[in-house]
Amino acid sequence: DNLGAIAKDTMQVTVNAAIPPPNQLPTANAGADLTITLPVNTASLNGTGTDPDGTIVSYAWTKISGPTAGILAIATTANATANNLVQGLYQYELKVTDNTGATAKDTMRVTVNAAIPPPNQLPTANAGADLTITLPVNTASLNGTGTDPDGTIVSYAWTKISGPTAGILANATTANATANNLVQGLYQYELKVTDNLGAIAKDTMQVTVNAAIPPPNQLPTANAGADLTITLPVNTVSLNGTGTDPDGTIVSYAWTKISGPAAGTLSNATAATATASNLVQGLYQYELKVTDNLGAIAKDTMQVTVNAAIPPPNQLPTANAGADLTITLPVNTASLNGTGTDPDGTIVSYAWTKISGPTAGILANATTANATANSLVQGLYQYELKVTDNAGATAKDTMQVIVNAAIPPPNQLPTANAGVDLTITLPVNTVSLIGSGTGNG
Repeated sequence: DNLGAIAKDTMQVTVNAAIPPPNQLPTANAGADLTITLPVNTASLNGTGTDPDGTIVSYAWTKISGPTAGILAIATTANATANNLVQGLYQYELKVTDNTGATAKDTMRVTVNAAIPPPNQLPTANAGADLTITLPVNTASLNGTGTDPDGTIVSYAWTKISGPTAGILANATTANATANNLVQGLYQYELKVTDNLGAIAKDTMQVTVNAAIPPPNQLPTANAGADLTITLPVNTVSLNGTGTDPDGTIVSYAWTKISGPAAGTLSNATAATATASNLVQGLYQYELKVTDNLGAIAKDTMQVTVNAAIPPPNQLPTANAGADLTITLPVNTASLNGTGTDPDGTIVSYAWTKISGPTAGILANATTANATANSLVQGLYQYELKVTDNAGATAKDTMQVIVNAAIPPPNQLPTANAGVDLTITLPVNTVSLIGSGTGNG
């Protein structure tokens, strides 16, 4: 102050450490939804996790709904696998955790569809041959058949689709029906067959009922011939049809393709025998229409099945180990001269093997057609030749080598020498006989 007195006071400043920003939450992405169709029963769950201010330290996959089947593999990684799934809808949750313990979740689903059965093959209906009767006969037996290449025929149904109002169908839900009380006219009957999967096929036949006097024109009959099956590369068939008319003549034929692949060319289509060429794999149906001299017509169908090309099966090769051999020691070598033939390819390897005999003996050039057995000793050897063709097929043949013991040379006869002739004169009555002999033993 103005008199020089002083006063003091103190204060303090506290400096705290910086406050870290709050942790930012991670993000989980369980990936796109998946759809699979049995028999595929495995799905890859490809998830990701991101953390804007740190790192993802753990992943955890969990099935949260769906059928009880299904096993999660590698469920603690970003990419898990769901195995052994069955038909149904599954939901999977991915949980990610960052380095500060914060978590995030996301879900995806897997739709497992039932296996798709192969397409049902259509059945074939055959209403039987057309019939002609003449009054007073007024009953006709309708004898139909149905075939199904991949199942069974479960029902038949006959229907009259045209003709006079008279006539009663009996047993119309069986393959063989009866048309009764017919009057003069032309009746058409349709046979419908149904297979075990509900597919249907139809065929028609006709019954001509002629008046007693004069008889009406009898309908012709068309026969498109038997069904045919060919295998590519054969791509041409002859369609051999016939037409008959019991009371006149057939004046025209007309072939038509009614179903099948777009490929294929019909030639001579206005003759009884036509040709279908340039066919591809598939099922074709051809219809033959015949017309008689009074304009009546008849139709029949046949089908051509064209199968994919089948490669010919490999023909087996043939091995020939050659003739059996016999040698006599001291000869101790035998030439094994084999051959191999393949009717549809080439021989690519030969292999000689000793399959029995003394332990002695060495095979040389054993991977060629002509091998040599060396250093043989007395005994019976069997050798096998295996040949392999260019498709891996093999053939074997065996031969044997007999090695006889050495034959000693034949014994040579000895030579006797009784000495020279002698002459004595009595009274000397004694002589000395001096002989000698030579031999090789």
